[in-house]
Amino acid sequence: MTGVIGAEGTPSDLTKANASPSPSEKEDAKELVPKIKTALRENRATEALELANKAVGLDGSSHRMLAMRGMALTALKMPTAAIADCDAALEHNKESLYALRCRGKAHAMLALWEKSHKDLAAADKINPDDSEEGIALRKQVKANMQKMETIMEDPAVNEVLNDDQTLEALKNPEIKAAFEDCVDHPEKLAEYKSKPEIWRVMDRVLSRFNQ
Repeated sequence: MTGVIGAEGTPSDLTKANASPSPSEKEDAKELVPKIKTALRENRATEALELANKAVGLDGSSHRMLAMRGMALTALKMPTAAIADCDAALEHNKESLYALRCRGKAHAMLALWEKSHKDLAAADKINPDDSEEGIALRKQVKANMQKMETIMEDPAVNEVLNDDQTLEALKNPEIKAAFEDCVDHPEKLAEYKSKPEIWRVMDRVLSRFNQ
C-alpha cells in the first residue's frame, strides 16, 4: 500500500535520553527547537535528526524533544525507532500532540491502520490538523482500514488469516506490510519471490486459495 515500508532497525547512534536535565541543559535544548522545526520543514531530515538527537541528550525528560526526534526518524523512514521515541514522549505527556501525530504517521508506514487511526483521532481531538498532508494521511488510513475490513469479511480469507502459522508470521511487521502491499497491488506479488521469509508466507496463503 502507498507509503507502507518494512520494519527497520533502530539507529545505533541515537543518544540516550537525559532523564534528569539541569536547568541550563533544558534551556540549551529549547534553543534547538526552532532549528529542528526549520530542518524538518525544509526536508533536511538528517540534519533534523542530528539536532533532535542533541536535544534529547540534553533534555530527555521533555515530551517535545522526544517527539521531535520521532518526527525526524519518521522523515528518514525509520518508523519503528520513531514509535519508540513517541511512546516515551507519551509517557511524559499522554496528550503530546507532536507524539500522537508522529506515531500515527509511523504506524501508517507499517500498515498498522487501526493504531494509526487511533493516534490521529486522538491528536485531532486536541487540535484538528487541516493541513494538506494531514488530510491526505487520514484519508489513506481510513481507506485502508475499510479495505482490510472488507477483506476480512471474506470467509476464505478469514480462514487463512486465522491459521496459527499465518497469524504468527504476520506478527512480523515486514511480512504484514508485504501482505498489505500485495492486497493493494497484486501485480507486485512477484517482487517478493526474492525474499524467502516473506515468500514462504505468501506462497502458503496463495496455495490455500487455490485448493
